[in-house]
Amino acid sequence: EAYAGAEVAMSSALKEEPRPAIRYCRELQMVAPTATRLYEAVWHPEQMPKDLEKQVCDLAPYLTSLQVDYLLSHGNISEETRRRLQIVLGIKQRVEKVGGGYGG
Repeated sequence: EAYAGAEVAMSSALKEEPRPAIRYCRELQMVAPTATRLYEAVWHPEQMPKDLEKQVCDLAPYLTSLQVDYLLSHGNISEETRRRLQIVLGIKQRVEKVGGGYGG
């Protein structure tokens, strides 16, 4: 019976919590540059502007490993940003490897 009470309390708390897709979408909109700005910066031969580099670093955890790898391979970015993206990519690849080992 105590378990049922905890389940009801948790259920009502979950109703107040926004769905992950909504919550992450809001967070992503706060940090993400437009796709156009990002593509132009990656394809431009000059170094990526510092403000955009910061946005890319904030955005990197939301990207796929292929997207982060593309930024590392094609973006004219500072060494600091490169190191940050390499760390994020390494973590993403480890998570994918573990997930693949568990069928997830």
